[in-house]
Amino acid sequence: MTPRACPICRRPLPTARPADLGPFCSHRCKLADLGNWLDGRYVVADESPFSELDGMGAQDGRPGPGASDDNHDKDGRKYE
Repeated sequence: MTPRACPICRRPLPTARPADLGPFCSHRCKLADLGNWLDGRYVVADESPFSELDGMGAQDGRPGPGASDDNHDKDGRKYE
C-alpha cells in the first residue's frame, strides 16, 4: 500500500499526527488549504436543478416558498 501524501506539500503523512489535521501533514498545510478556499482557487460545481429557482417568487407576485417577507402571511396576504 502506498503511503498517503499531504494534498498541499505532497510529503508522506506522518503516522503519528494530531487527528484535527485531517488529510494534512501540518497546521501550516491545513491553513494553506483554507487560504486556497478563501481566495477562490477551489470551487465546487453546483449542478443542482433547483439552484436556478432559489429566491424566486410565485408568478402572481406573491413571495414564493421559503421567501422571507415579514408583512405577508403564508398565503401571501399582506397584514399590518
